[in-house]
Amino acid sequence: MVFADRRHAGRLLAAQLQRFAADRPVVVALPRGGVPVGFEIAQALGAPLEILAVRKLGAPANPEFGVGAIAEDGTVVLDRVTASRVGLTSSVLDETVARESRELRRRVARYRGDRPALDVCDRTVIVADDGLATGVTEVAAVRALRGLLAARVIVAVPVGVRASLARVGEEADDGDHCERIHGHNYRTAVEVEGCAGTLTPPGTVLDCGNSGSTMRMLTGLLSAQAGAFTLEGDASLNRRPMERVRKPLLEMGASIHLKDGHAPV
Repeated sequence: MVFADRRHAGRLLAAQLQRFAADRPVVVALPRGGVPVGFEIAQALGAPLEILAVRKLGAPANPEFGVGAIAEDGTVVLDRVTASRVGLTSSVLDETVARESRELRRRVARYRGDRPALDVCDRTVIVADDGLATGVTEVAAVRALRGLLAARVIVAVPVGVRASLARVGEEADDGDHCERIHGHNYRTAVEVEGCAGTLTPPGTVLDCGNSGSTMRMLTGLLSAQAGAFTLEGDASLNRRPMERVRKPLLEMGASIHLKDGHAPV
């Protein structure tokens, strides 16, 4: 199955979630990628839409690699085995939690303003996100909603790592996702199969849309290929810093050019 974009993914998920419409659920989207997914689900089910801010707790040398997560209510989830493996000490963890807590407060104020959060006590809640990698952010969201006394928590994502889907499924009451996802249909695409061979430059700019994960992954993948590739995204993605991705690849001998530290790459 190929998704045109997050809203398309949300509409497909909504079809699978129709059986919960009679429960009068609340759809809780995880910003930012989960919001367009959750919007379509809420529209289809006639449900109210709320956000729940969750931040990833990244590894010291690679902040994009999540070893834990913290929700806006202070709920912390940590993969202790992975955290130990990447050198996340107690002091570094405390600093990371404090920093991400400040960022959560800023984002909640921006997203919700002075409006109080919707009451989910004794309600069926559908948590919507645009994808699931390690699953720690979704687990943090589920536990936060349990703390708010939600009667039932359902996690809905269009794509995810199989092992992580199983982990989140153990936390939630139900998990809905579309399987066998293999790509997208932005204006241009790179499809990778197997574990050998080379990629040929397409002769056009590769559009990553609003997917930071796609841009970071392709930057590393394509830096090992012969030829020139150009990656860009929408206006929001093109404002995200890429220097942390670029620096270690330069040390490995790759040639990567940025515009003021941001995409296009």
